[in-house]
Amino acid sequence: MKKNQTQIKKYAAVISIFLAAVIVGLFVFFFCIKRSVEQRSKNTMRNNVVRQSEHLRTILDIQYDYLNGLTEEIGKTDHLLAKKNMDLIKSITKHTDFCGTALIEPNGDAHYDNGLIKNLSHRRYFKEVISGKRTLSDPLDSSISGSTRVVLGVPIYNSKHKVIGALGGSYDVTALSRMLFEDLFNGQGCSMIIAQNGEIIAFEGDTSYWNLDYRDNFYKCCCKWIIKDKVTVKKIKQDFKEGKENLVTADSKKEGTRRHYFAYMPMGGQWLDALLCITRTGSTTVI
Repeated sequence: MKKNQTQIKKYAAVISIFLAAVIVGLFVFFFCIKRSVEQRSKNTMRNNVVRQSEHLRTILDIQYDYLNGLTEEIGKTDHLLAKKNMDLIKSITKHTDFCGTALIEPNGDAHYDNGLIKNLSHRRYFKEVISGKRTLSDPLDSSISGSTRVVLGVPIYNSKHKVIGALGGSYDVTALSRMLFEDLFNGQGCSMIIAQNGEIIAFEGDTSYWNLDYRDNFYKCCCKWIIKDKVTVKKIKQDFKEGKENLVTADSKKEGTRRHYFAYMPMGGQWLDALLCITRTGSTTVI
Protein backbone atom coordinates (compact mmCIF):
# COMPACT_ATOMS: atom_id res chain seq x y z
CA MET A 1 0.00 0.00 0.00
CA LYS A 2 2.80 2.37 0.95
CA LYS A 3 4.59 1.46 -2.24
CA ASN A 4 1.51 2.33 -4.33
CA GLN A 5 1.10 5.64 -2.57
CA THR A 6 4.77 6.48 -3.20
CA GLN A 7 4.40 5.64 -6.89
CA ILE A 8 1.25 7.75 -7.15
CA LYS A 9 3.09 10.69 -5.57
CA LYS A 10 5.95 10.24 -8.04
CA TYR A 11 3.52 10.12 -10.95
CA ALA A 12 1.73 13.19 -9.64
CA ALA A 13 5.04 15.03 -9.27
CA VAL A 14 6.08 14.07 -12.83
CA ILE A 15 2.69 15.12 -14.24
CA SER A 16 2.84 18.39 -12.30
CA ILE A 17 6.30 19.14 -13.66
CA PHE A 18 5.14 18.22 -17.17
CA LEU A 19 2.06 20.44 -16.94
CA ALA A 20 4.14 23.28 -15.52
CA ALA A 21 6.62 22.88 -18.39
CA VAL A 22 3.77 22.90 -20.94
CA ILE A 23 2.24 26.04 -19.41
CA VAL A 24 5.61 27.81 -19.32
CA GLY A 25 6.27 26.68 -22.88
CA LEU A 26 2.91 28.03 -24.05
CA PHE A 27 3.54 31.35 -22.33
CA VAL A 28 6.97 31.60 -23.96
CA PHE A 29 5.52 30.55 -27.34
CA PHE A 30 2.71 33.11 -27.30
CA PHE A 31 5.05 35.80 -25.98
CA CYS A 32 7.47 35.14 -28.84
CA ILE A 33 4.63 35.09 -31.37
CA LYS A 34 3.33 38.38 -30.01
CA ARG A 35 6.79 39.95 -30.19
CA SER A 36 7.29 38.60 -33.70
CA VAL A 37 3.93 39.93 -34.92
CA GLU A 38 4.61 43.26 -33.25
CA GLN A 39 8.04 43.51 -34.86
CA ARG A 40 6.67 42.60 -38.28
CA SER A 41 3.95 45.23 -37.89
CA LYS A 42 6.56 47.84 -37.00
CA ASN A 43 8.73 46.87 -39.96
CA THR A 44 5.72 47.03 -42.28
CA MET A 45 4.86 50.49 -41.00
CA ARG A 46 8.42 51.74 -41.35
CA ASN A 47 8.80 50.31 -44.85
CA ASN A 48 5.49 51.82 -45.98
CA VAL A 49 6.42 55.25 -44.66
CA VAL A 50 9.85 55.12 -46.32
CA ARG A 51 8.38 53.97 -49.63
CA GLN A 52 5.60 56.57 -49.69
CA SER A 53 8.02 59.29 -48.61
CA GLU A 54 10.25 58.51 -51.57
CA HIS A 55 7.20 58.32 -53.82
CA LEU A 56 6.03 61.77 -52.77
CA ARG A 57 9.50 63.22 -53.31
CA THR A 58 9.64 61.65 -56.76
CA ILE A 59 6.26 63.12 -57.73
CA LEU A 60 7.36 66.62 -56.74
CA ASP A 61 10.68 66.23 -58.58
CA ILE A 62 8.80 65.20 -61.72
CA GLN A 63 6.62 68.33 -61.48
CA TYR A 64 9.73 70.50 -61.08
CA ASP A 65 11.35 68.85 -64.11
CA TYR A 66 8.20 69.50 -66.11
CA LEU A 67 8.17 73.19 -65.16
CA ASN A 68 11.89 73.50 -65.93
CA GLY A 69 11.31 72.09 -69.41
CA LEU A 70 8.62 74.68 -70.05
CA THR A 71 10.75 77.58 -68.82
CA GLU A 72 13.37 76.72 -71.42
CA GLU A 73 10.80 77.37 -74.15
CA ILE A 74 9.39 80.47 -72.45
CA GLY A 75 12.90 81.91 -72.07
CA LYS A 76 13.40 81.79 -75.85
CA THR A 77 10.63 84.33 -76.51
CA ASP A 78 11.26 88.08 -76.71
CA HIS A 79 8.60 88.98 -74.16
CA LEU A 80 7.75 87.08 -70.97
CA LEU A 81 4.02 87.80 -71.30
CA ALA A 82 3.80 87.04 -75.01
CA LYS A 83 0.49 85.51 -76.12
CA LYS A 84 2.31 82.26 -76.91
CA ASN A 85 3.48 82.01 -73.29
CA MET A 86 0.10 82.87 -71.83
CA ASP A 87 -1.55 80.24 -74.01
CA LEU A 88 1.07 77.79 -72.79
CA ILE A 89 0.26 78.24 -69.09
CA LYS A 90 -3.45 77.85 -69.85
CA SER A 91 -2.64 74.55 -71.51
CA ILE A 92 -0.53 73.47 -68.52
CA THR A 93 -3.45 73.95 -66.14
CA LYS A 94 -5.83 72.17 -68.47
CA HIS A 95 -3.72 69.10 -69.19
CA THR A 96 -1.66 68.54 -66.00
CA ASP A 97 -2.21 68.05 -62.27
CA PHE A 98 -1.53 71.72 -61.55
CA CYS A 99 -4.58 73.56 -60.23
CA GLY A 100 -3.34 76.84 -61.66
CA THR A 101 -0.21 78.35 -63.19
CA ALA A 102 1.26 81.83 -63.46
CA LEU A 103 4.02 83.75 -65.17
CA ILE A 104 5.68 86.03 -62.64
CA GLU A 105 7.51 89.21 -63.58
CA PRO A 106 10.69 90.39 -61.77
CA ASN A 107 8.64 93.01 -59.87
CA GLY A 108 6.42 90.26 -58.42
CA ASP A 109 3.36 90.69 -60.65
CA ALA A 110 1.93 87.22 -61.27
CA HIS A 111 -0.21 86.71 -64.38
CA TYR A 112 -2.41 83.65 -63.87
CA ASP A 113 -3.88 81.35 -66.49
CA ASN A 114 -7.40 82.57 -65.59
CA GLY A 115 -6.51 86.23 -66.27
CA LEU A 116 -6.02 87.25 -62.63
CA ILE A 117 -3.04 89.50 -61.82
CA LYS A 118 -1.62 89.54 -58.31
CA ASN A 119 1.58 90.93 -56.80
CA LEU A 120 3.66 88.35 -54.94
CA SER A 121 6.73 90.45 -54.16
CA HIS A 122 6.20 89.98 -50.43
CA ARG A 123 6.09 86.18 -50.65
CA ARG A 124 9.11 84.17 -49.52
CA TYR A 125 8.87 81.77 -52.42
CA PHE A 126 8.91 84.65 -54.94
CA LYS A 127 12.06 86.12 -53.42
CA GLU A 128 13.74 82.73 -53.62
CA VAL A 129 12.68 81.87 -57.16
CA ILE A 130 13.55 85.31 -58.58
CA SER A 131 17.05 84.88 -57.13
CA GLY A 132 17.45 81.75 -59.23
CA LYS A 133 16.37 79.00 -56.81
CA ARG A 134 13.79 76.27 -57.23
CA THR A 135 11.24 76.91 -54.50
CA LEU A 136 8.20 75.56 -52.69
CA SER A 137 5.72 77.85 -50.98
CA ASP A 138 4.23 77.52 -47.54
CA PRO A 139 0.84 75.73 -47.51
CA LEU A 140 -1.99 77.88 -48.81
CA ASP A 141 -5.68 77.31 -48.09
CA SER A 142 -7.99 77.40 -51.09
CA SER A 143 -11.21 79.19 -50.17
CA ILE A 144 -12.84 77.72 -53.28
CA SER A 145 -12.02 74.02 -52.97
CA GLY A 146 -11.29 73.86 -49.23
CA SER A 147 -8.04 72.05 -49.97
CA THR A 148 -4.42 72.80 -49.14
CA ARG A 149 -2.16 73.84 -51.98
CA VAL A 150 1.51 74.69 -52.47
CA VAL A 151 3.17 76.64 -55.24
CA LEU A 152 6.13 75.09 -57.03
CA GLY A 153 8.26 77.81 -58.55
CA VAL A 154 11.18 77.71 -61.01
CA PRO A 155 13.14 80.65 -62.49
CA ILE A 156 12.96 81.58 -66.18
CA TYR A 157 16.29 82.40 -67.86
CA ASN A 158 16.95 84.19 -71.13
CA SER A 159 19.67 83.25 -73.62
CA LYS A 160 22.25 85.14 -71.51
CA HIS A 161 21.30 83.04 -68.46
CA LYS A 162 19.72 86.01 -66.71
CA VAL A 163 16.56 85.52 -64.64
CA ILE A 164 13.74 87.33 -66.45
CA GLY A 165 10.85 85.95 -64.41
CA ALA A 166 9.43 82.79 -62.92
CA LEU A 167 6.90 80.08 -63.63
CA GLY A 168 4.70 78.95 -60.74
CA GLY A 169 2.36 76.00 -60.51
CA SER A 170 -0.25 75.46 -57.78
CA TYR A 171 -0.42 71.86 -56.56
CA ASP A 172 -3.21 70.27 -54.49
CA VAL A 173 -1.50 68.62 -51.51
CA THR A 174 -4.78 67.20 -50.20
CA ALA A 175 -5.38 65.28 -53.43
CA LEU A 176 -1.75 64.15 -53.46
CA SER A 177 -2.02 62.82 -49.93
CA ARG A 178 -5.21 60.96 -50.83
CA MET A 179 -3.62 59.39 -53.90
CA LEU A 180 -0.58 58.20 -51.96
CA PHE A 181 -2.17 56.81 -48.84
CA GLU A 182 -5.72 55.68 -49.50
CA ASP A 183 -4.72 52.07 -50.24
CA LEU A 184 -2.29 51.62 -47.34
CA PHE A 185 -3.22 49.22 -44.54
CA ASN A 186 -6.43 48.19 -46.31
CA GLY A 187 -7.75 51.73 -46.12
CA GLN A 188 -7.82 51.76 -42.30
CA GLY A 189 -6.43 54.55 -40.18
CA CYS A 190 -5.11 57.88 -41.38
CA SER A 191 -2.13 59.38 -43.16
CA MET A 192 -0.84 62.90 -42.62
CA ILE A 193 1.67 65.35 -43.95
CA ILE A 194 2.95 67.51 -41.13
CA ALA A 195 5.00 70.71 -41.15
CA GLN A 196 8.12 71.12 -39.06
CA ASN A 197 6.20 73.31 -36.60
CA GLY A 198 3.79 70.40 -36.02
CA GLU A 199 0.90 71.76 -38.07
CA ILE A 200 -1.13 69.08 -39.88
CA ILE A 201 -1.12 70.17 -43.53
CA ALA A 202 -3.06 67.33 -45.12
CA PHE A 203 -4.54 64.05 -44.00
CA GLU A 204 -6.36 61.09 -45.43
CA GLY A 205 -8.50 58.63 -43.48
CA ASP A 206 -10.35 58.62 -40.19
CA THR A 207 -8.57 60.64 -37.48
CA SER A 208 -11.52 60.73 -35.05
CA TYR A 209 -9.94 58.11 -32.78
CA TRP A 210 -6.89 60.34 -32.35
CA ASN A 211 -8.96 63.55 -32.07
CA LEU A 212 -6.84 65.06 -34.84
CA ASP A 213 -8.00 67.41 -37.57
CA TYR A 214 -6.66 69.61 -40.33
CA ARG A 215 -4.46 72.46 -39.02
CA ASP A 216 -4.20 70.89 -35.54
CA ASN A 217 -0.75 70.77 -33.98
CA PHE A 218 0.59 67.24 -33.81
CA TYR A 219 3.00 67.97 -30.95
CA LYS A 220 0.11 69.01 -28.71
CA CYS A 221 -1.68 65.79 -29.59
CA CYS A 222 1.41 63.79 -28.59
CA CYS A 223 1.09 65.23 -25.08
CA LYS A 224 -2.16 63.26 -24.73
CA TRP A 225 -0.31 59.93 -25.13
CA ILE A 226 2.01 58.02 -22.83
CA ILE A 227 5.08 57.73 -25.07
CA LYS A 228 7.32 54.72 -24.41
CA ASP A 229 11.02 53.85 -24.83
CA LYS A 230 12.26 57.12 -23.29
CA VAL A 231 10.96 59.10 -26.27
CA THR A 232 9.55 62.54 -25.48
CA VAL A 233 7.64 65.18 -27.40
CA LYS A 234 10.83 67.24 -27.31
CA LYS A 235 12.68 64.36 -28.99
CA ILE A 236 10.01 64.12 -31.71
CA LYS A 237 10.29 67.88 -32.35
CA GLN A 238 14.06 67.56 -32.59
CA ASP A 239 13.74 64.67 -35.04
CA PHE A 240 11.45 66.76 -37.25
CA LYS A 241 13.89 69.66 -37.13
CA GLU A 242 16.93 67.51 -37.94
CA GLY A 243 15.15 65.40 -40.57
CA LYS A 244 15.38 62.10 -38.68
CA GLU A 245 13.01 59.15 -38.95
CA ASN A 246 11.66 57.09 -36.09
CA LEU A 247 8.97 54.65 -35.00
CA VAL A 248 7.39 55.45 -31.64
CA THR A 249 5.33 53.34 -29.25
CA ALA A 250 2.67 55.02 -27.15
CA ASP A 251 -0.33 54.21 -24.96
CA SER A 252 -3.52 56.19 -24.73
CA LYS A 253 -4.04 57.94 -21.39
CA LYS A 254 -7.74 57.13 -21.68
CA GLU A 255 -7.16 53.51 -22.73
CA GLY A 256 -3.97 52.46 -20.99
CA THR A 257 -4.15 48.91 -22.28
CA ARG A 258 -4.33 50.05 -25.92
CA ARG A 259 -0.93 50.12 -27.62
CA HIS A 260 -0.26 52.56 -30.47
CA TYR A 261 2.56 53.00 -32.94
CA PHE A 262 3.40 55.90 -35.21
CA ALA A 263 6.26 56.27 -37.65
CA TYR A 264 7.54 59.43 -39.28
CA MET A 265 9.88 60.16 -42.16
CA PRO A 266 11.35 63.52 -43.29
CA MET A 267 10.25 64.86 -46.65
CA GLY A 268 12.95 67.49 -47.17
CA GLY A 269 11.10 70.65 -48.23
CA GLN A 270 10.77 74.09 -46.69
CA TRP A 271 7.51 73.02 -45.08
CA LEU A 272 7.07 69.46 -46.29
CA ASP A 273 9.14 68.09 -43.45
CA ALA A 274 7.53 64.87 -42.38
CA LEU A 275 5.34 62.04 -43.41
CA LEU A 276 3.81 60.45 -40.34
CA CYS A 277 2.35 56.98 -40.00
CA ILE A 278 0.25 55.95 -37.01
CA THR A 279 -1.13 52.57 -36.05
CA ARG A 280 -2.76 50.93 -33.04
CA THR A 281 -3.09 47.31 -32.01
CA GLY A 282 -5.85 45.60 -33.95
CA SER A 283 -6.04 48.19 -36.72
CA THR A 284 -3.53 50.18 -38.69
CA THR A 285 -3.55 53.90 -39.11
CA VAL A 286 -1.22 55.83 -41.30
CA ILE A 287 -0.49 59.43 -40.84
